[in-house]
Amino acid sequence: MGTLDIINSVGASVGAVAAVSAAIFAGWGIRRTTNDNRARAQPVLVAEFGPSEFSSDTIRLIVKNMGATPARDIQVVFEPPIPEGAKGSHAWVLHERYDKAIPTLAPGQQLGNSWWLSDFSLDDPSSRNVRGLPNEVKVTFTYTGLDGVELSDFYNLNVRVALLEGNAVSSSSVPGRLEMIATSTKVIADSVKSTIPRIAEAMEERKAPAHSENVADLHA
Repeated sequence: MGTLDIINSVGASVGAVAAVSAAIFAGWGIRRTTNDNRARAQPVLVAEFGPSEFSSDTIRLIVKNMGATPARDIQVVFEPPIPEGAKGSHAWVLHERYDKAIPTLAPGQQLGNSWWLSDFSLDDPSSRNVRGLPNEVKVTFTYTGLDGVELSDFYNLNVRVALLEGNAVSSSSVPGRLEMIATSTKVIADSVKSTIPRIAEAMEERKAPAHSENVADLHA
């Protein structure tokens, strides 16, 4: 075999090895990209405390799916456990909602429950929850994701983080206008309330002379 034949043979072998290597790396890259895409497509359950939309004194527990696909067969565990509550109470509602597995939570879907109402009979209202629920809780999720993958997440929550939320209300906003209307209505109601006795007194004063004149005419 001549030198040229040897060079061609070696070159062909190297080319074959390079082609095989390229195919292997391409396959690895495709699998990695696919796995990354599948991982990003998994559901992600999140628990958080947040202020109520309609009450600055009420804190809600929010559970939501931040992922791209539905979460299924969701088990929720609270530590410490939710205390037993009377039927219809907030604790009872939480038991009813989370004691059994939640079948499905779609992407973007959320569940909300009232958790905290400050006790304003105390010097520090934020030190006690009228609802009887703890101000610190660990929420653990176990659920099934895409392709039957078993997933788990947990969140340590403290209600004081949400209680320290500060919001400014503009007088031109809807809540600001409603507050102005409520204040004006109260002023009007207080004014009417204080005026009614004076009106009644004036009417009594006007009735008295007329009654006396009628009695005098009868005696005459």
